[in-house]
Formats: sequence, structure tokens, C-alpha cells
Amino acid sequence: MILPGILSLLLCCWTQDPSGGRVTVSAASPDVAPQSIAAVQAEIGPCLLALRATFPGAPRQPFRVIVHESGAELPKSLQAMHHEGSPGFALLARHEIHLLLAETKANGRGLRPVVMHEIVHELLDQHCGRHGGRLPRWFHEGLAQVLANDTYLGASEEMIVWRAATGQLIPFSDLEAVFPSGRHMLGIAYAQSYSFVSWLQREYDIKTLVAMAAAVDDETSFDRALVAATHRPTAALQEAWREHVVHGSGAAWRSLLEQFFSISMVLTLPLLAMALIKRLRVDNAARERLRRADLDEQNQLAAAATSAISGSRGVEAAEHAESSPDHESDLRALSESIAGEVDDGPHGLAEEPRDDWSDDELGDSPFHAPDRDGPPRAD
Repeated sequence: MILPGILSLLLCCWTQDPSGGRVTVSAASPDVAPQSIAAVQAEIGPCLLALRATFPGAPRQPFRVIVHESGAELPKSLQAMHHEGSPGFALLARHEIHLLLAETKANGRGLRPVVMHEIVHELLDQHCGRHGGRLPRWFHEGLAQVLANDTYLGASEEMIVWRAATGQLIPFSDLEAVFPSGRHMLGIAYAQSYSFVSWLQREYDIKTLVAMAAAVDDETSFDRALVAATHRPTAALQEAWREHVVHGSGAAWRSLLEQFFSISMVLTLPLLAMALIKRLRVDNAARERLRRADLDEQNQLAAAATSAISGSRGVEAAEHAESSPDHESDLRALSESIAGEVDDGPHGLAEEPRDDWSDDELGDSPFHAPDRDGPPRAD
């Protein structure tokens, strides 16, 4: 009865703390809230349980998890080891994991994938013993992303499908020791590592890959261990993976769908530009018509105002003349002047009387009679 009880207690304790007390979580500074420390501690156990089948007996050595508020608050000695935007990193020689809360929140996928990712680095290094340092960086990052079922920096095959199709992938030999420092190329490196290890895992299963990593020693390089585990040259493996990315992964179609809106905007941009130009012309023509109508209206108002002012001045002049005390004398003088012009003829000159009228000019005038009949008579 005592022995089963003890076994049950041990099993309960192991279930509650799969690390066996080998993992400690601490805050890097007082700025880190106790609730954040408790949240990280709550993720350690489930992550270790999920990885137990892949890394039996892990963890074999104690390791620390240090929580920082953000990458900006890292000590200068650690800033050079952190890639911008990455929510965490592991210092395998120290058996330390550093988690960044601000970057984890910005990642948008929660705390567990980040904790799982960094723990994979630590457990893989422990699993390979003193030869863990000979594993290439791309394999470390690829396996961590696959087992965490999440990627860093939004890495995906859509990011590398066109590079794979055009032969512009980063050579894996350039990703053995370090990753690029630029944000874009860093994302490409994470995506490439994730995609290749994910393909290897589907082709050969995860246990084969972990056993292959453990086979690396002073005399066996990683490439040789990979060839021994897969029975294919590394060049052939990489070419088969590249073909899968381009033709078998569906990444090209997914990439096109993701970029469909941008592509459609580019295609419709000329039509939008033409419509905008046409609308601007219509608006300009409408403004010009309104301007001319306003100008015509202003001219009409100005002409009416001028006419009104002229009429007003004429009436005022007439009223002034009528009210003048010399008005009657002016009218009398005007009448006399007109009469004189009538008497004087059209040219205003008086004709001299004539005594030299001829008989022909007098004719049959009643006022003239021939001398032969005697003196004129009166009837």
C-alpha cells in the first residue's frame, strides 16, 4: 500500500514539474511584472511534456529562462546577439533562454510558441552533447520552428517561392554559423530554414532528423550525417526540396492570392488615372462656365447701374434748369432765335428787293398787266 502511494506522489510531482526542478524563470529587471513571470512559468511544463517524445529524458542539464520587457532594455552585451523583431534567443553555451515580452506581444501568436521555440534550441543542444555546437544554424532554427508549429518574423514559403524559382535562395553554407542581420534577409533565412527542415521531416520523420543530429561528432560532419540518414547527397536533397517549394507546396498560388489586391490595384491604376483626368477636365469646364456666367452677370449689373446713374443725372439737370430764375428769358431768347432763322431763310441771310423783274419772270402774275391795255383797273 505504501509503495503505490509513493509512486503516485512521484508521478504527480513529475506531471506538475516535468523539468524536475531544472528550469528556473527570473525577471531581468524590476520592470517585468510578476504576472509575466508567472505566465512564462505556466508554459514551461506543457512545452517540456510536448517535447518529451522527441528528446527523451530532457532536460538533462539545468537552464534558465530570463524575461525582459523588450529588446530595447537588453544589456549592451546581449543586444548584439538579438535579431531585431525576434521575440527571444538562446545562449546555448550559458544554457540561457532570453524572452522579450514586447516582441512576443507584437508577434501576435501568444507566449507558448516562443517558449517552445527557445526550449527546442536548448534541448537539441543538450541532446547532441559536446558536439551540439557543430550543428548548423539553419537546422537549429528550422527544427525549432517546426516543433513549435510556428515561425519567427512571419516566415513562410510564400516569402521564398519566387527566389526558389529564379535560383536566388541563400546558400545553406552561408547559414551555418550566423543569419543575416537585415530584417528582410533575416526573414528569408528563417523561412528557408523552416521550409527545408519541414520538408525533411515529412520525407523522413522527426525522429530520423534528431538521430541524425545526434550522430554528429568530431569525425562526422552534419552533411555526412545527413547523407547517411537519408541515403541521398545534400545537393539532391536541396534540389528536391526546391522543386517542392516551386511546384508542390502551393506557395506560388498562395503568394498570388496574397498579392491579388496589390496586383489588381496596379492593373486598374491606369483606368483610375484616366477617370481622374476626365473628372478634372469636367470640373474645370464647369468652373469656367460658372466664371463666365458670373462675369456676364457682373457686366449686366454694371451696365444697368451706369444707365441708372446717367438717367438720374439728366433728370437732375432738367429740374435744375426749370427751377432757374432765367428760365423764361432763356425760352424767349430761344424762340426769337428760331423766328429769325425762319425769316432769314435757310442760310440766315435777307434778300435785297429787285426792280429789274423781266416780263418773262413776271409772266401772268395777277399783279402785273401789259402796258397796252392802259392803266390797271379795279373791278
